[in-house]
Amino acid sequence: MGDLFGAWVPNQWISLVFDVIAKTPQHQYLLLTKNPGRYLELDFFPGNAWFGLTVTKNKELGKLRLARELLGMGAKTWVSIEPLLEDLDLPNNIGVNWVVIGAQTGSKNRVKPGSRWVQRIVDLSHRNKIPVFMKNNLLPYLENLVKEFPQGLGPGKK
Repeated sequence: MGDLFGAWVPNQWISLVFDVIAKTPQHQYLLLTKNPGRYLELDFFPGNAWFGLTVTKNKELGKLRLARELLGMGAKTWVSIEPLLEDLDLPNNIGVNWVVIGAQTGSKNRVKPGSRWVQRIVDLSHRNKIPVFMKNNLLPYLENLVKEFPQGLGPGKK
C-alpha cells in the first residue's frame, strides 16, 4: 500500500506500473491518490484502470475539477469519500463514474456521518446516473447500504 502518485514517486516508476496495467486487460485496477494532479502528467489512460481521488471535506472539493478533466480525456474516474468528515456541498456535475462512501474508523473516530449527509451524496449521484458503493463501516449510522458498481467493475465481472 502506498500512493503511486505521491510527489516522491519518479515518473519512470509510474510508467512501469502502467505498462503492466496495459498488458493485463483481464484485470481492473483501482488507483487512488490524495495527489490527483499527477494524473494529468500521464501520457495515456489504460481502459482497465480507474482513476480515484479522495475527498473528505468541502475544502477538498476542488479536486473534483481534475476528475472532470480526466473524464474529458477518456479516463474512468471515481471518488472515495472516506472518511466522510462533514456534510459535503458537492457540485451538480460531480465528474466521476463511481462514488464510494465510508465512515471514519479507528480510535480517533470522532466524526459520525449523518444519514442526511450520506443521502444527499446518494441522491446527487443517482440524479447523475452514477453508481454508489457504501462501505460496511457506515452500518452503525445507516440501516441500508447501497452497494452499486459501474458497468464492468465489481464481483463476478470479467
